[in-house]
Amino acid sequence: MVKPQAVLGAGVFALGLFFALGSRQISSDAGYGGVGPNFLPLVTGVALVLCGAWLVFESATGGYRSMDEPTGAARADWVGFAWVSAGILSNALLIERVGFI
Repeated sequence: MVKPQAVLGAGVFALGLFFALGSRQISSDAGYGGVGPNFLPLVTGVALVLCGAWLVFESATGGYRSMDEPTGAARADWVGFAWVSAGILSNALLIERVGFI
C-alpha cells in the first residue's frame, strides 16, 4: 500500500462522511422541485465516499497505476492566477451590493 495515496483516499472518504452526515442536520422540507435543501449535500457526500473508497482500494492494490508523468509549464502563470483570484474575490465582495450574477 502506498501511504500518501491511502491517506488521500481516507481524507476524501472522511470528507464525504462529513457532508453526508452533515446533510442530515439540514431541513428536508421539499420545495416545488420535490427535493429539499439537504439533497445536494447528501449526493455530494455519497459521491465523495464512493470516490474515497475507490482511491483507498486503488492504493491498496498497487497505487495509482498507469499514471502519466506530470505535464505543464515549468513555472506557474502568476498573472493568470491573479486575474482569476481578483474576479472571484470581487464577486464575493460585491454580491450583497450588486446581487447574484
